[in-house]
Amino acid sequence: MNNILDTEIPNANSLRVTVDQYNAATYGKQLVHEQLNTAANWKIITDAFEEGRARDIADEKKAPLINGEKTPYIVLGSGPSLNHSIKFLRNWKGGIIATTSHALSLIHYGIQPTHIVVLDPFCTWDEIKGVDWSKTRTKLICHPGIYPDMIQNWPNEMLLYIQNSGKNSSFYHDIQKKMYTKREDQGKGIRNPIFRYYIKTELSIFACSPPLQLFAGDMVGYGRAFLCGCDFGFPGNKERFDEWILNPETRDIANFRYPNGLDPNCKDNDPQWEKYWKQNNHPDYKDTDTAMMSSNGIKSERVHLYYKKNFISAWRLSNKEIYTTDKGAITEIPYTSIEKMVKKQGLNYPKQSENMIIKATDEYLSKVDCYVIEGDNKGKLFLESVNPIEEVSNFIDNLNRRWLCPKCKNSMSSSDDVDYSESNCLKCGNKGLIKEGAVNKEKNLNRIKALVDKKNTKEKGNGII
Repeated sequence: MNNILDTEIPNANSLRVTVDQYNAATYGKQLVHEQLNTAANWKIITDAFEEGRARDIADEKKAPLINGEKTPYIVLGSGPSLNHSIKFLRNWKGGIIATTSHALSLIHYGIQPTHIVVLDPFCTWDEIKGVDWSKTRTKLICHPGIYPDMIQNWPNEMLLYIQNSGKNSSFYHDIQKKMYTKREDQGKGIRNPIFRYYIKTELSIFACSPPLQLFAGDMVGYGRAFLCGCDFGFPGNKERFDEWILNPETRDIANFRYPNGLDPNCKDNDPQWEKYWKQNNHPDYKDTDTAMMSSNGIKSERVHLYYKKNFISAWRLSNKEIYTTDKGAITEIPYTSIEKMVKKQGLNYPKQSENMIIKATDEYLSKVDCYVIEGDNKGKLFLESVNPIEEVSNFIDNLNRRWLCPKCKNSMSSSDDVDYSESNCLKCGNKGLIKEGAVNKEKNLNRIKALVDKKNTKEKGNGII
């Protein structure tokens, strides 16, 4: 096994190329499916909007306050730590944002998730089939490009979003968004209607589900987030948590029984309930060519530590208060036990300041050659670099040289730092351009230089360089 700290990912250039290739390959394989799914789902989703069963996630009624605090919520992962924490969640009163990987296991334990998030276009109805979801409180959070049989069979409300890939020219931002519009006559003829977006909200995608679950919880008004099963490694040397699934022979039975709160006649450990289930036990983890060791001694995989980097980036982007109930590869996020979390119902925890979150995330990200560029409008960009001072400087210069025509929305780039605010648009001729975004170069470079210096000092002290 490669005994390598996750804070010391070797050959960062090679790793970044691998990540870029991974993203490109994933995008290439998934895009055609998402395009076909988007077309196949169109009528069901637009009808659901008209019926009031579907809405943009930003239009969802926000979760209530509890004693003056926003309702806390749980982000579920599929790591082995979930084997311990899942059984405590029956007594949790806040939000539970799961994926299709957790849905049936939660129901087995008598827990109704508040939301199921679907990101992967290959998540099918078969993964959660067998439960009459219409008898639950659960809502589906998804984009229009998920697998059609999930949309066709989902009986409850749907909260929709558009995937933000960071590119304005992407299928999601352009074509998919336009496909899901309502055409309204404004009395100027068939050629001049008003188009209204059904789905306006774009959520940033960070390669795995937990960042999306984090963002989705924030969108529906939840407050402090708690991680359960987000290990990004293999604590206890176990591959993942042990799912409970419905036996194929019995999952389509009529009058299916439900635990605790759904069927008042169903008692704990009811043999009539348990007989329908079987546990899918996962084996111990076996080392591979891409095996790594996290900084706190947890076995992991290169891709899991890439996912960890993405989640830390999502934390930096969201500035959410987060606690973890896991003892996996993440040590940057403050820990609390699942028992304490449930007892307190996630309330009355010490507040995490924005400065604390920035410090914790920036220090970790710098160790894996990732740096945050902050815009004057609170926007954030992430740049991977092994030579950050020079590359960040050039990157910010290029950002500050982009100009936008407020009339035709044409975007233009200059090769110098001249003020073009009184110039004419090269496309429509309109006089008066505005900067697309403003970034304080000195402020960003000072922060990044301090991170680089701290990183280099620690590496020298550890004898790494």
